[in-house]
Amino acid sequence: MENTYSQKLAAFVEKIRFEDLSAETVQMAKNCFLDWLGCVYASKEDTAVKSMAEIARLSKGSEHSTVIPYREKNSAPFSALVNGAAAHALELDDVHRDSVLHPAAVVIPAVFAAGEREGVSGKSLIEAIVSGYEVMIRVGEGVGRSHYWFWHNTSTCGTFGSAVGVGKILGLTADQYMHALGNAGSQSSGLWEFLIDGANTKLLHTG
Repeated sequence: MENTYSQKLAAFVEKIRFEDLSAETVQMAKNCFLDWLGCVYASKEDTAVKSMAEIARLSKGSEHSTVIPYREKNSAPFSALVNGAAAHALELDDVHRDSVLHPAAVVIPAVFAAGEREGVSGKSLIEAIVSGYEVMIRVGEGVGRSHYWFWHNTSTCGTFGSAVGVGKILGLTADQYMHALGNAGSQSSGLWEFLIDGANTKLLHTG
């Protein structure tokens, strides 16, 4: 029985299938991916992105996924870290105004890294992106605009979207999605404090 919001959301996500997506939704997902890719490539000279790339190199794991700005291979988590930071460095990435967040910078790096590691199809990638966007935006609208006064929505709400997107790549069940959402909630964070001293924490949030 689906009593909690997490259970309802998990059941909803588990049922999302590429075949059920409208042509408009599929095209929008493709557009979001291309827009994200452009943002990532354009940020290769950003100082903070370079620093994260260096950390990734020093901590290099299995070469499963691509660190896009530098055309290097690393483990999926470190590739997602660098690609996520790069996606938001120029702040030209997509925006969902009602939830006040940038979905692509958080969802797509995680999905792309996991998808590359698992060798999934383009359709599976789109299915995962749509699922991640759906959850991230729904959580963002759920917490409301007042959340934005203290918390960086892209970070706090994005944690749920990336967890669900990767879950789609891995083929989780509804019960597993529920646990993934719970773990994501426990990891969710992101304060606006960096605005005061100009720290690069915002890119760590998306990464």
